[in-house]
Amino acid sequence: MKLFGKWELRFSKIDQDYRGVIPLSVIDAAVNDLSKLWQVSDDRRCIYADVDRMYNEDEYVSAGIDLLKDDTLPLRNLYDPPITVEEKDEQLKAKIESILRRSGIPQNLEDITYHLVKYHNEYAEFLVTDKGVFAGLQFIPQTWSIYRNVDNHGFLKVGNPDDRKVGECAYDQRDDAGGFLAGFKKWQIIHFRKAPYDLCGQGVPFLTSARRNWLRLQYLEDAMGVARMVRAYLKLIHKVPVTSEPTQQEVDDAIEAYKKHMVQKHLYNISDSLLRRVKLDFPDTLASDIFVPVNEQMKGDVTAVDPSNPQLQNLTDMEYFLKRLFARIGVPKARLANEQDVNSKATLIELNTAYGSTIMGNQKVVLAGIMETVKRVLFLEGDIADPDRLESKLILPSPFVKSDKERAEIENTESQLLDRLVARGIISRKQARIYLGQSEQESENTEKQISKENDTGVYDNSQGAAAFAASQLSASDLHSDRDVMNQLLQIKDYVENENGNGHHAQRDLIRR
Repeated sequence: MKLFGKWELRFSKIDQDYRGVIPLSVIDAAVNDLSKLWQVSDDRRCIYADVDRMYNEDEYVSAGIDLLKDDTLPLRNLYDPPITVEEKDEQLKAKIESILRRSGIPQNLEDITYHLVKYHNEYAEFLVTDKGVFAGLQFIPQTWSIYRNVDNHGFLKVGNPDDRKVGECAYDQRDDAGGFLAGFKKWQIIHFRKAPYDLCGQGVPFLTSARRNWLRLQYLEDAMGVARMVRAYLKLIHKVPVTSEPTQQEVDDAIEAYKKHMVQKHLYNISDSLLRRVKLDFPDTLASDIFVPVNEQMKGDVTAVDPSNPQLQNLTDMEYFLKRLFARIGVPKARLANEQDVNSKATLIELNTAYGSTIMGNQKVVLAGIMETVKRVLFLEGDIADPDRLESKLILPSPFVKSDKERAEIENTESQLLDRLVARGIISRKQARIYLGQSEQESENTEKQISKENDTGVYDNSQGAAAFAASQLSASDLHSDRDVMNQLLQIKDYVENENGNGHHAQRDLIRR
């Protein structure tokens, strides 16, 4: 109890010393000034700059982000569609596919995924013509320049972009100095973002929490490199004889003459076949040696300094910080060519399962932004009255199928499982076909074809289909933002009231 009381008094004293002076926590108040070397800024642009630096300078960071991006979009060739649309209504399906082409999303899918993985944010401007027709998405490459402005309750602000005030409208774009560049209403921005969010609802960049650890690791690596160059090589101590009670000039002259003698070498000249003693350039090894003047009565000598330094062989601290960096990257070490901790099949299975969940989560974020675009266009152009009633699905390629062989193995496993479930009466043949990717109409056609084959004895496998593990998102999984839809409804009403009289829509309604 006394020990507890002692510590309690100690912390109370620290708190009392700093109370009312600087709003620092107890840990911040007692921290050593050396830690300032690793302090990082909370400014949004500084965070993005730090993430860019880590990606540009660190091999593990750049490899991890590239792998996350490639595994999120595992396209096997250029001919597979990057996004598959599932919709029973063929006309609506064709409309959605047309929206995807007009939006430019398939062409920019790699960049969208890259920004989402690296920054957890990607912004695209939703463009509409003065006739109320969707004109595509304009992706904003300077991700750090877009700011999401919310009130104290976390709701997007509703200011007018034409006022050109920072922080007043839903989104604004700012220059390097924080000045206003452009403003956007809520419906004008498609925000791809990945949780967790900051206080403004923006995704926290991927490596934000690893910045301080990464700086420590850089200091350690630099110190290790300097130590190995300065202390890890053999050094010689040259004892240079000088006169008794020499002056400083005499000592300098003696050492300089000794050095010149050390670099004299005999070289054989092929042109005249003569052996000459010439002076070579000053060797680097001689520059790092130590020269000590000794009395002329003592004999000159050269001794070696043992270069072995056990501390240079101790990399435990570096491995500690490196493990923390690996933990934040989240990619299995086997994928980053670092397998020293992967020592069992069970460990590999567990890591791959967790990594698969990460990749599936990335795909869901990509699909959420795409689905939001589709809903807004369908509502704006009058194809649907209630976006939340849309039941279409968007599907990205499976991150778990890497080759045709794996695809065939999955298909075979699924078929055997479904066959057993149907044989035991757990599911019907129709349910099994729907699971394999067929619609109800296709299932009925298949049933008729099988009955026909049983009568004729002819087997046709053209209707076979297999569904593979892939990320898919149904429109019903996402609820529409009512404020956005109300703003789009104002545009529709305005265009309809104009009734093609050639008048341009107001700038506060439509941004070209």
